[in-house]
Amino acid sequence: MYAVEASRMARHAALISQFNGLNGVVEVVQEKLEDTKIPEKVDVIVSEPIGFMLFHERMLETYVRSRSLYLKPGGNMYPHEVRGDNNTISNEEYK
Repeated sequence: MYAVEASRMARHAALISQFNGLNGVVEVVQEKLEDTKIPEKVDVIVSEPIGFMLFHERMLETYVRSRSLYLKPGGNMYPHEVRGDNNTISNEEYK
């Protein structure tokens, strides 16, 4: 199992996995997914590709690209569906 995280949170993830007896099960990789070289394709990709409006920091692009690079045929991605709602509001004070 690979956990890829670019921020310093990767260190915390590694400590938590060790604390829970998952040494040798979870390999924490501290770098951007775009720069990562995972040696094998995986069955499941779990991500938080949301950002602001699905596009901030190009996370959606990275999420979709990870599918072609790392997901085995028939594998699953979570979340696998995203819905965006927009609403118009009005504030009389700012007219």
